[in-house]
Amino acid sequence: MPSFESVLDWRYRHTRTIARCLALLWASTWVFFGATAGFSEGLTPAKVLLHATVPGLIFLLTAAIAWRWEMLGAKLLLLEGLLIFAFYPVITWGATSLTGVLLVIFTMALPPLLAGILLRENWHRARVLRLLTNRMP
Repeated sequence: MPSFESVLDWRYRHTRTIARCLALLWASTWVFFGATAGFSEGLTPAKVLLHATVPGLIFLLTAAIAWRWEMLGAKLLLLEGLLIFAFYPVITWGATSLTGVLLVIFTMALPPLLAGILLRENWHRARVLRLLTNRMP
């Protein structure tokens, strides 16, 4: 039967990987969305690059921070997810249908919130694991 520490260590590694991949996939989706939206609007390549990189690179930077510094990345992901969740409906009030707003919330606000929650809980789990292994002789 596996020990409590080994089960906790296994969950720690896999939860962190899932959260990191979710954050990276979410940020990459923003870059893809920005690029395709820019091309569909008929913008020049330079403006498409700017259109795609302004939000996309910020979110990719957040995913990179989450990859290196788990708790800081978790806080940034939670902040970005909450900002999208709170301000997107306000900004697009009357211009976008309820279905469009819900689609954006589920695809663009929920992933960073989930990744941030997973990373934050994982950070706490890692602290417990370190405390348990330091107590062991």
